[in-house]
Amino acid sequence: DGSGRGAGFGGHSIADRFRCTTATLASMCAAVATPDSFEEDFKDEGRSITPSLLGLPRDAIEGQICLFLTPRDTSSFLATCKSLGVLAGGVWRNKLENLICPRRPRQEDFRTNEDERSEGRTPIFRSAVEWKRDYRRQFYLQRSVHEDLFHCHVTRVTVTAALSDELFLTAARDGCLKLWNVLTGDCVKIFKGHSGAVHGVAKVSDTSFISCAGDLFEKPSARLWDLNTGACVKKYIGHTEDLMSIAKINKNSFVTSSMDVTAIIWDMHSGQSTQNLQGGSASGFTAVIKVNDELLALADQNGCIYIWDIQRRHSVQVITNVHSQGSPCLHRFDTRSFISSSEEGGLKQWDALTGECTRAFDLNFRVDDIIHLHEEFYLVASYLQNILELWNLTAGQRVHVFGLDRLISSVSRIDEVTFVIGYVDGTARIWRVPPEYLTENSRS
Repeated sequence: DGSGRGAGFGGHSIADRFRCTTATLASMCAAVATPDSFEEDFKDEGRSITPSLLGLPRDAIEGQICLFLTPRDTSSFLATCKSLGVLAGGVWRNKLENLICPRRPRQEDFRTNEDERSEGRTPIFRSAVEWKRDYRRQFYLQRSVHEDLFHCHVTRVTVTAALSDELFLTAARDGCLKLWNVLTGDCVKIFKGHSGAVHGVAKVSDTSFISCAGDLFEKPSARLWDLNTGACVKKYIGHTEDLMSIAKINKNSFVTSSMDVTAIIWDMHSGQSTQNLQGGSASGFTAVIKVNDELLALADQNGCIYIWDIQRRHSVQVITNVHSQGSPCLHRFDTRSFISSSEEGGLKQWDALTGECTRAFDLNFRVDDIIHLHEEFYLVASYLQNILELWNLTAGQRVHVFGLDRLISSVSRIDEVTFVIGYVDGTARIWRVPPEYLTENSRS
């Protein structure tokens, strides 16, 4: 009825029930009811619980939102749409904790930070950011995943890519792509169409993704796939040699790089190219990433990196001699900088606007891939030397070295504590970061 009272709460207000102030609850409800507060990929899930779709008047949302989300609904909602960023930490503190570690409430649970400060003690509750981070990690660490090998392909796994925290793709040299369930280990769907090695995959939406390959029996292409039907919805043909990398720019466009010394920006819906990016040498582009909405970074076989301005349609920076022994791998670091492998056997962080190296990390091995796991934690892989390490790049420290019993060929993130490794023998396995390496001690 909008008053915040209901039979399910024994006549107590919602604010009383969750030990928070009415202002905090109102703030949380306003965030949930505002689709713009959600990350781009999760706006649809956000709209599904807005007052209009629930058939509730605007002033009733405060009194009904907690009634609508039962513990099971809450757990599912948080796990699938990752909307913790818009929920007030204080409101859901006890409820979320009990989902992970059910126990009888203690008296100190009902104390506030103000109570603790008034007595000269450190508040017992962590900040909202700390709570959300730890909740997500506990959730993913405690959920049951398939621990045995995935017998994916008869040839080398060339690409692994997570489409959600429950589904991931593997691709092989034979051009076949397979969709796997993280929890059960089942092969959900097979995508056939490419006739050569698949080199890149990019998620488009919850129901589609794009792949690029070096097709042997037809012109090299990128393809848009429907996850529900397994059908190829659209082909993007324009390159003359193998497509080596792909990156989504926005919901309407993406970019591919090729060994034909060009990168092409495509209109996702029409299938037509909108820009052709030319390199300054005769060496093909092997990697492309989106730095921000205006800039792309491309790496060629000569070890050079080109910074391309999408709006101005020209290269604004050329970074030479990054890697003398082949093409550097690239990974976005923030909205202004990116990371590349270096010829010295390590990593370098570059300012995309000035082309200057701002930081260097000495790893003592050739880096072939960089995977952002969570916050400051990155996985660094060498496929040539069969090395996989966990690094805290903010602190510049090696955190953990993973023991590998097979030759690895691909690594990709599933969630902030879980990742998948593809192997040369055609198999794949789900891995988890040891929990002790995700604590405050490892961060310091």
